Amino acid sequence: MLGLTHQWSRKVNPLTPAPRNFLSGNVYRGMNYLLLRLAARSTPFWLTFAQIELRGGKIIAGEKGIPITFWKSPEKTVEGEPEKRAILRYYRVWNYDQCEGLPPLPEVAPGDGLSPKAAAEAVIKGMPFPVFLTRAVFDAYVAVPEGVTGQDEAGRLWDLVWMLRFAILRSRNGQDRVPVALYVRNDNRRAKLVKLIAQCGAMDIDDPKPAITLHLPDED
Repeated sequence: MLGLTHQWSRKVNPLTPAPRNFLSGNVYRGMNYLLLRLAARSTPFWLTFAQIELRGGKIIAGEKGIPITFWKSPEKTVEGEPEKRAILRYYRVWNYDQCEGLPPLPEVAPGDGLSPKAAAEAVIKGMPFPVFLTRAVFDAYVAVPEGVTGQDEAGRLWDLVWMLRFAILRSRNGQDRVPVALYVRNDNRRAKLVKLIAQCGAMDIDDPKPAITLHLPDED
């Protein structure tokens, strides 16, 4: 099996400026904070495609954006009772150094990032135990099939981990097997619905610490 903790091994200094939006100055949080930190760009400032156009800039040819998420919880009334539903959207952002024609960078203090403790909490929030993938899951839904364009392992792994986190948050207390559903594109046509199982159990026969394993429905 593959431990996801071994996949994310790039060193990040939490005392450098935290990633933030170029226009609003708002610092990104949670999974977005992790993704943009690991990009290791030369500036902490990020923009959406619309924001780049709004400020008269353009993306340098060949540069690729990074997908980040946006959660919204609109509240509506169902049979007289308030009900909230979480809506997940994602879009891409580009670093200031991936663009040209933008206004000059604002100054930012070197030490205004999250503290080391807060940075760690932002990464592990929602994932209480180590997470592992079986080889079958990695080969089928993380590795990019030969000839498939517009896909990369990092993006596919991110989709899988994010939907795993979402499934865990929606699970019932005491539930040790959680269904995980997501769309994966393994050809050059369209994405298809994939159903996996996240199971919580002992990390190993000799190690009773709990761990989460993501596997195919027909795997033991």
